[in-house]
Parts: sequence; structure tokens; C-alpha cells
Amino acid sequence: MTVAWTLQRKITTGTLLILLAALILSGALILDKQRHQLLGDLTRQTERLTALVAEFSVQPLEKYTYFILEEVALSVEQFPQVAFCEIYDTSGNSLINIKATIHGKDVIKKQRRTGDNILIASRAITSDTGAPLGEVEIGIFTDTAMAQLRMDA
Repeated sequence: MTVAWTLQRKITTGTLLILLAALILSGALILDKQRHQLLGDLTRQTERLTALVAEFSVQPLEKYTYFILEEVALSVEQFPQVAFCEIYDTSGNSLINIKATIHGKDVIKKQRRTGDNILIASRAITSDTGAPLGEVEIGIFTDTAMAQLRMDA
């Protein structure tokens, strides 16, 4: 009787260990897939925002109305997730001043920076004829997305 009981106990323990290992592995795979999906969504949103700013920047660049570009870049930077927004000319020089006034308020431009927690997207600004006019570069903080992943884990 004790031999059958220990054999049953061994089989049950082995089965439980196999199930536990399978659950841990599937949980790790699900979290990894969720992380890639979240970062992919963040990348697509950043690229869409960059494309929107680049498309809007064509006419002000062609007409040399840089104050409009400053207002657009500084408005984009008002979102807490945005690390920086830069608009460059064809020589690579920034067209955005450090300090500007938007809707009667003094706004200081965020400095360009890089790091593990910043996702950077860039887009060339081209005229309707295809001539290069400059480039838009936007950095987005990934801290919020990573914190969301840690909460889900």
C-alpha cells in the first residue's frame, strides 16, 4: 500500500512541476509579446506624430516663416510624454529658438537628449516636388509604457 501511495505522490508531484513550468514559461512569453506590442504601438504613434509635423512644416519652410515652426514644435513639446521636438534645415541646424511665447505664455524649449528611456523618430521634410527642406526629429519617453508593463507583470 505504501509503495502505491509514494508512486502516486511522485506522479502527482511531477505533473504539478511540469504544469508549473509550463505556466511560468507561457507567462514569460505573454509578457514579452506584450512588451514588443506596446513598444511597437509607441513607435507607430511617434512616427505618425513625426509625419504630421513634417507634413505641416513644408509650407512654413518654403515661405521662411520659422516662427510657425517654433510654435508647432513647442506645442508638441507641451505633452508630458514628449522628450523633445526638433525641426532642422537641410544643413542640420535647428530652426527652433530656446525660448518663445505661445498664446501669451513664455515657453522654454526642451533640449534634445538621448537615452534608454527615449524613443526617437525622424522624418525628412520634402516639398511637393520632392526637394529636401529639412528634417523633423521627435523623442518620446518610454517610462510610462515600461511602468505599465511592470504593473502588469
